[in-house]
Amino acid sequence: MFIISTHQVKDLENLIDDVVILSDTQILFNENLVNVSKKLSFQISFEPEDPDHIIYQEPLLRGRAIVKRNLDNEESRIDLELLFKATINDSEKIQSILEI
Repeated sequence: MFIISTHQVKDLENLIDDVVILSDTQILFNENLVNVSKKLSFQISFEPEDPDHIIYQEPLLRGRAIVKRNLDNEESRIDLELLFKATINDSEKIQSILEI
């Protein structure tokens, strides 16, 4: 097992299995990425989405990057940067969806 601390998650996305997100000394998130992909969907959206399913969103030059509940069991590439922002924004909501 290796522990890697980074702010450059794009460089490591294909190398890691588990993610832990810390804030000060508190663990906000500790989960296997397979479980994350089953429960969350990461997308670029150009159309309005149901706000009840959106956990986090941020504007892009065109459209929005969103994290939402994976209600359709669709596969999406996990965006670790968006996962981090969604967790920092509302860790309790993320934890309840992932049933941590």
